[in-house]
Amino acid sequence: MNIFEFLEPNADDFIYEESSIGRGFVNFNPSEIQHGSIYILGVQNHFGTEYEFSKSILVEWWRSFKKLYPNNWKRPIWDLGVLIEGEDTSQFLYAFDEIVSSIQKNKGILILVGGTQALSFHIFKGLEKKFKSVCSVDKKLDLENPREEVNAKNWVSHMILKPEHRLLNYYNFGSQIPYNQIENHDILEQLNFQNIGLGKLIENLKKVEPYLRDSHLLSVDMGAMSSACFNSTQNTVNGLNAREICGMMRYAGLSMDLDALHLSLADDNIKPSNAELLAEMVWYFIDAKNNMKKDGEVHRYRVQWEDEELVFLKSNQSERWWMEVQVDGTTQRIPCEEQDYRDCLKGEIPEKWSYFFKRFF
Repeated sequence: MNIFEFLEPNADDFIYEESSIGRGFVNFNPSEIQHGSIYILGVQNHFGTEYEFSKSILVEWWRSFKKLYPNNWKRPIWDLGVLIEGEDTSQFLYAFDEIVSSIQKNKGILILVGGTQALSFHIFKGLEKKFKSVCSVDKKLDLENPREEVNAKNWVSHMILKPEHRLLNYYNFGSQIPYNQIENHDILEQLNFQNIGLGKLIENLKKVEPYLRDSHLLSVDMGAMSSACFNSTQNTVNGLNAREICGMMRYAGLSMDLDALHLSLADDNIKPSNAELLAEMVWYFIDAKNNMKKDGEVHRYRVQWEDEELVFLKSNQSERWWMEVQVDGTTQRIPCEEQDYRDCLKGEIPEKWSYFFKRFF
């Protein structure tokens, strides 16, 4: 089977301004998958949900993105077009899995726009990692019945409850208490996975950076946005605003490990006016990917706590922080914030340290 037969080019006769992203764009050639390039794929598919999708939102967001201007970007960006569903879902998923695998093997970065978070699960399965770390942005925890086939409401259950999937870390950002059963919070807590609710998140958006730093996939359900910023039947009056979600895209792009981003559109009534926000989100992610700083040399800070010595590291170049821990005779680094170090000086053990040791001991 030729998997690229499922790809439909983004037909676009719009004339873009000089120096815009659209002026220098080249459509994807299947023979030219390149190491480290960025690949943008649209999905017109309702796999894992009862909704059907209109291709118009994919056309509108893509055009909005190409109207923007690059910022000294050096990574090649390829337009994969739109992966159409066809009549056979199994063939669609086979083609999707093969495309993800090809990009992973060539150390490429995938940006998927469209489809439901059921496709995030398929990206997760295709990650070429010994142990995997995943972040999601969602008002709901998607922990419904794992005995059912993978869908948009249970994809997290399938991911976290099956050891063969080699999931090391899972974090959710932006959940809203009124939309979640209390039992779902307990499940994450028992498995030592973390959920940062909407209130804590908007108090200090920088909290997400250490979690995103060592993650491999970020799945964003656009239903997590406030209805004032993203207008569809899935959004509520509460939720993230445009500035907050673009800030998160920047933190995600600065991660050297994160090589897959999925912007999920789990709705059949998405307004074309939302295309501009999707375009800006992708822009901030790509801009950060092109401006990542290497961490370089680090400075050590030692803090004595009871019988333990906690070692904190700070990069002189990127100014990022870690905690250094010993597990089975090997040294590992846990991404953290400077505030974790400050709190430790006051005798408060960082939450990230506690979660790490609960998982291994």
